[in-house]
Order: sequence, then C-alpha cells, then structure tokens
Amino acid sequence: RFSSMLATDPPLEVATKIESYVIRLLTMAVTHDPAFQRAPPRKVLVRFLALLNTVHEMLCRGSQCSLRELYYRHVGLFPGGQAESDRILRSVCETLRVPRPALGVLSVPKGLVKGD
Repeated sequence: RFSSMLATDPPLEVATKIESYVIRLLTMAVTHDPAFQRAPPRKVLVRFLALLNTVHEMLCRGSQCSLRELYYRHVGLFPGGQAESDRILRSVCETLRVPRPALGVLSVPKGLVKGD
C-alpha cells in the first residue's frame, strides 16, 4: 500500500528520499565509515541539513516556498547571503537527484508576495 502511495504522490516520494539519505548519513557517522570522514566541513553540513529539514517539512505539509523565503528562514546560517543558500540547495538537488521544483522550492520574481 505504501509503495503505491509513493508512485502517485511525488512530494511524498521526495520526502522519503530525504529520510533515507539522512539515515544513511547518520549510519555512516556512528559507524565511523571512512566515507563520512570525507563529508563537508561541519558548518556546511549543518546548513545542508537545515535546508533538508525545512524542505522535508514543506513536502510533508504539501506547501511550497520561494528560494528567497527559504534563505530568510535560515538567514543566520548563511553569512554568504542568498547565493550561499542557493548553492547548498543545488547540492541538495544533486544529492537527491531531483529538480528544485520537486522540493517545493520555486523561483519567484523579486517583490512578488506569496504565502500558504
């Protein structure tokens, strides 16, 4: 039953990919897997996981946000500004092998008002 739900609900499928990735990452950390030693610096990893968490929450709620809104949700984590947030989000997309819109993060012209 669960697998058929994934096939018809892409946001849930992407949320499941996020959960699987985090479980693999944590398993590598606690088992001292050499691959984890090649992980990015802690600050980058924290930023990456913060974006993953926000995207996961949005997917589970069925909501979306703009790139700028995602940045402002974590503005304190990105001293490099929105460009840094966008770069890490691209890394999230590459890691999960999904396009950005599948994460519920939209490119919206500056100044356009949006909300849930």
